[in-house]
Amino acid sequence: MKNNNTKTALFRCDASAHIGSGHVYRCLTLADALTSEGWHCSFSSTKESEHTVPALSHRQYNIIPPENIENIEADLLVIDHYDLGYEYETLQRQKFKKIMVVEDLADRKHNCDILLDQTYERSPNEYQNLVPKHCKLLCGAEYAILRPQFSLQREA
Repeated sequence: MKNNNTKTALFRCDASAHIGSGHVYRCLTLADALTSEGWHCSFSSTKESEHTVPALSHRQYNIIPPENIENIEADLLVIDHYDLGYEYETLQRQKFKKIMVVEDLADRKHNCDILLDQTYERSPNEYQNLVPKHCKLLCGAEYAILRPQFSLQREA
C-alpha cells in the first residue's frame, strides 16, 4: 500500500520486433533505480511489449494497458516512445505533476519538464527550440542509463 509520502512514476514505453526492446529496458533500469529510492513505479505498455521483454512481466511493477491510463495519476510520467510526442505530452499535463522524456533524435518538439538524451556528444543546444524554457536537459553520455551490473564490471 502506498503512503502519502511515496512518490509515484508511470513509465510509458513499448517494445516489439519492429521497434526493439531498448525503450523498455532503459525504463526498467530507471524504474529499478527509482524504486530503490522509495518510489512506486508502474508501466503502461502493450501486451506485445511483455512478450518482447519478458523481464517487464517478471518485475514487481504494475502493467497498465495504454488505453487505461486516463484514470492514472502520478508524480512523474516518463515517456520513452518515438510515436508519442508533443501533443501526447500536452494532453498528459493535467494528470501528471512532471513529465520526463527519454529521447535520442533531437528533431521534434516536446512538452516536458526533464529531457534525457544519452547520445554521445549530444548538446543541450540541440534542444534549445524544441522544449519549454523551464525544461531541465540531461544530454550526453554522462547521463547514460546503465544497469548496475555494467558499473560493477567497469570497477572490476
